[in-house]
Amino acid sequence: MMKKIFYILLCSYWLNLAAETNEPPISLNFKEVKEDYYIHNDRLSIKLETHINDKSQITEPVDLWVNIQLPTTPKTDLFMTANGFSPTPEPFKKNIILSKDSIDTILEFSNIPAIAAGNYVFSAYYKQSNRAIAEIRLGDHLHGLDTDPRTQNTSCIAPARSAIASKLSETGCVTIADGKLKPVVGVIPYNVNLMFWSDGAFKERWMVLPADKTITINKEGRWVFPIGSILFKHFYLQDQIFETRLLVHHDENGWAGYSYEWDADGKDATLLEDEKQKKINDQTWIYPSREQCLECHTKNAGDVLGLETIQMNRLHHYSSTGHISPQIDTLIHLGIIDGNKYDQVHFPQPQYNMPLEQRARAYLHTNCSYCHRPGGKGPHDFRVTADLSNISYKQSNPQQYHIITVGDPEHSLISLKMQKGEMPPLGSTVVNKEGVELIDEWISSLTDYSTSPTPSCSPLSAVEFEKTKQIYFNKCAYCHGDSREGKIGKSLLPKNIIELGIEKTQSAIFYGKKGAMPAWGETEILSEEQIDLMTCYLQYPVPYPDEE
Repeated sequence: MMKKIFYILLCSYWLNLAAETNEPPISLNFKEVKEDYYIHNDRLSIKLETHINDKSQITEPVDLWVNIQLPTTPKTDLFMTANGFSPTPEPFKKNIILSKDSIDTILEFSNIPAIAAGNYVFSAYYKQSNRAIAEIRLGDHLHGLDTDPRTQNTSCIAPARSAIASKLSETGCVTIADGKLKPVVGVIPYNVNLMFWSDGAFKERWMVLPADKTITINKEGRWVFPIGSILFKHFYLQDQIFETRLLVHHDENGWAGYSYEWDADGKDATLLEDEKQKKINDQTWIYPSREQCLECHTKNAGDVLGLETIQMNRLHHYSSTGHISPQIDTLIHLGIIDGNKYDQVHFPQPQYNMPLEQRARAYLHTNCSYCHRPGGKGPHDFRVTADLSNISYKQSNPQQYHIITVGDPEHSLISLKMQKGEMPPLGSTVVNKEGVELIDEWISSLTDYSTSPTPSCSPLSAVEFEKTKQIYFNKCAYCHGDSREGKIGKSLLPKNIIELGIEKTQSAIFYGKKGAMPAWGETEILSEEQIDLMTCYLQYPVPYPDEE
């Protein structure tokens, strides 16, 4: 998504040590400020607008100085040079001849290190000899919202489960008039660093909390919302709104999700009772059912997705005040977050030139880890803090498939499932091509790997392996999964089978388990030879069903 550029004019103060007039000889404004929560490792552009108020006072070329003040105690300056940043106390200097009444100065800097969000200050000033003749600063005195708006919210209140509104306009969270949609006064806008893939849809987000309640942050950095909270977001495709979703923390029994489909005339949205699929432009959009909402928004995943420190630590443009401010700092300032400190951590955004490893791990965390985590519905742990070495294997000969096959995305199940649209498994009909390219590039760059488990049986011939593979996908994959990670039945990954041993595996296949697994041997569906082959086959790395 293209970065939003916000044009802002800031209050300035001027130093004029030479003239006695109240107006400085030069006016200086930051004309463009990127909506970035930290400075990325690519070229940084700063655009300044300069207006000469009194040419008679500019008798010689002037120097433009620029630097950034970091959020340390005491505050320290990070000085900008033509080639990036320098720790020496010498700000970037550019000698400029001012010959017009008004000019734009565009400064570009490369090799920019990442700077965490916080109370940083951009500074720029013109200097003539030893005199500062114009100065402007953008910094920590600007909170996104000056006062807590929640006391003004009198309509967007969490209802009882049985009283959810049938029309979006009746929820009290938005106003819809003359074709214009607005959140009601008192709800708080927010954004995240990396959006969950929603088939290319753009999303706008708001949060609502009771005025006397706060958000707490747990040890994992996930945000815990009080009873009575509401989160809602609008979905757009090609600038056209088509869905609004509410997530409501009704009571001690937890959250519930609701999907509203916008009417064809765009005047309101109607609550859906069940899942619905609809053709929008050239794609099929899935409106989730209430049950499907809670398949992702689980207690194990923290109930709310995306609302965690690494996602929320960024700048946000608050349209009601015109301020651009770190949104966590703003929430702390308003007393909405319980506490006044948080770790200065953040997610890299994939569109920026940040390290490939960080971008790929952030993608997996955002799009996969709500299921793939300890205690989750999916196997393995794809959180950004997880160690992936135990599922990263070197390619074998003959070639096999692993969850991550180091250097080989074509034999990595993560990539294959993404390409087939099997991940994420719910609510998506469009493959995220950019996401696939990112993960493939990352897998191709990997060099560290674990050693594959060694089968404890005699090696299978190519013919035996292929024959047994067909039996597995015909008779076993429905319960145990194509990738043998477990589905209705248990996980049959190689390390589990090797640990179980040959005799116990043979016995489990032969006798089955009453009410859970057929007795493949006892009922003579599989011969003893086929069971012996299957026992060995399951100790080999996972093949993919479409393998040729």
